[in-house]
Amino acid sequence: MNSVTRAALAVALASACSSDSHRSPPEAAPAPLRPAVSSNQVTPVTSPPPMLPSSPDPIVPKLVADAYGDPWNHVDRDERIDAIWGEAGAARLRAIVADDAAPLKARLVACEVLFKRDSPSVWQVGKGKVAQLYARALAENATGFANAWGLLYEHNDAGALGLRFLQLGTG
Repeated sequence: MNSVTRAALAVALASACSSDSHRSPPEAAPAPLRPAVSSNQVTPVTSPPPMLPSSPDPIVPKLVADAYGDPWNHVDRDERIDAIWGEAGAARLRAIVADDAAPLKARLVACEVLFKRDSPSVWQVGKGKVAQLYARALAENATGFANAWGLLYEHNDAGALGLRFLQLGTG
């Protein structure tokens, strides 16, 4: 095929494609676009409402609100642990630790009390579940303090929760 024949074929093909007789019916018009938000418009950002404890146990809100005092202050930690233990006991604390819907802080404090007062009770919840609890607490900064996890390198100490985290291993 020579170049003149190719050119004639291309023109005929183009002509046939543009002919009204070979056209498909017109398509529906696309939906109108929503107006763009200009960069000077500010969308207010609101914080989500605080999560209410889902656990029916009345001690859960107390654990979240530090009703027994700061759970990470080691000066009077034993008194706080005794108070929580005296009010809740092993079965209730174990149930809080096991409740994935309970607030993270309540679960962590309950677990720390169990470790201190009845460590075999913790393992009834399951090592993997407890390890996940501590990993999430570390990732989400549930304590609000790095030194509880040994992350301040204070006194070359792993921190109380850091030691517990290491004790749990890979779960």
